[in-house]
Amino acid sequence: MKLISSSESTVITKTFEIDYNGRKIVYIEYLNEKGKIIDCTLRNEDGEEIAASDTGASILEEIQEFIDKIEGN
Repeated sequence: MKLISSSESTVITKTFEIDYNGRKIVYIEYLNEKGKIIDCTLRNEDGEEIAASDTGASILEEIQEFIDKIEGN
């Protein structure tokens, strides 16, 4: 076994709890040091990740638009 490379970076997380049609959804954004979103996840009230299926993708899009509006983006 041989290490080819290693790197380190700062990642900021922003967590939002949202009432989505009576369900608690947790939306987490992962941002790099410049504040650009590099990844995001959706979790249900039990902490289980909501898969990026057709339903999960549409919920994710709705939530991202909602967050953008309240943050003024």
